[in-house]
Amino acid sequence: AKSQLPNLAIVSAADADGTRADYSNYGTPYATHGARGSDVMSSVPGDRYAMMSGTSMASPNVVAVASKMLLMDGALRPEQLQSMLADTTDAREDWSKLTNSGGLVNATRATQLAGLTGLVRQGVDVTAAADRLGLTGAERERLVALVPDYVG
Repeated sequence: AKSQLPNLAIVSAADADGTRADYSNYGTPYATHGARGSDVMSSVPGDRYAMMSGTSMASPNVVAVASKMLLMDGALRPEQLQSMLADTTDAREDWSKLTNSGGLVNATRATQLAGLTGLVRQGVDVTAAADRLGLTGAERERLVALVPDYVG
């Protein structure tokens, strides 16, 4: 899932159940990721909060994940962030033609992969890094297998 502009994420919005919101932009090769954008708690004028919907609600969710990824591994380049977000996406058949990543951003998995690459860049063995992060089972195997794609 490669974007034509590696530093630009075009985010499609999903409802709470993960289906594409009817108001959302979508379509490969332009839309890069999907994220929750419907009924998101947002601050509004007057020191209040309200539920809001839109791609303008979905995009900050992706930016928040990317920011956490950079905290875990500050050496990540824009194209690596895009690829990591795609590689750790919860793939769904109904999203396969809607976004390049083919699913919804998985914040936990994305930050775990960035945590692994960050520790490996610091000289920690990938197995020890996975242990430090408490990764287990198939998820551990999946993420550990992705590390060489990002750390050479």
